[in-house]
Amino acid sequence: MAGSPHDKPDWLEVGLTLGTSVFLWIHLIKQHNEDVSEYKRRNGLE
Repeated sequence: MAGSPHDKPDWLEVGLTLGTSVFLWIHLIKQHNEDVSEYKRRNGLE
């Protein structure tokens, strides 16, 4: 391997990592919003 491994990023790996992060954040936010709605419904706040 010539030079630093950071000279040329592995774009497939970069894409997969970013895609996974974005997916997890969207999933977490969606789940959180559902949990908040359920909490409000159960406690008669909505």
